Amino acid sequence: MPDSTYKIVWDGVANAAFLVSLLVSSSILSFDMMTFTTFMSLEISIDCIVFFDMILCFFTAFEDKGNEGLETSLNLNIRDIAKNYLREYFVLDFLAVVPVLIAEIVNLWHLNTHPRELQAMYWFKMLYITKLLRAF
Repeated sequence: MPDSTYKIVWDGVANAAFLVSLLVSSSILSFDMMTFTTFMSLEISIDCIVFFDMILCFFTAFEDKGNEGLETSLNLNIRDIAKNYLREYFVLDFLAVVPVLIAEIVNLWHLNTHPRELQAMYWFKMLYITKLLRAF
């Protein structure tokens, strides 16, 4: 349920993670910073939070507008929720999380600190802005 206490708390945690990730990503892109491996584990943790949020979006009810757009009702049908999320936000969320998360895990596994190729992946993280805009 979108108005449950758990969902509201989770949205606050996820939005804080989006904001931290945006600040880190914009700093890396703007100032040509290279981060430390310990800081990279924080980034991977944030990306895991965002990935979990993506999964949660497949199961969170949404307000469905009626045929004329005047009435709204809470849609609890799992199939409709999944279709709505796939149609509205899934592509942006997927591009913001999955490629960067895979690149960070592979990079951490090879114990590099942040090669130039990985720095370019931070442009995808800028798509987190869309998640923050949805909150407001």
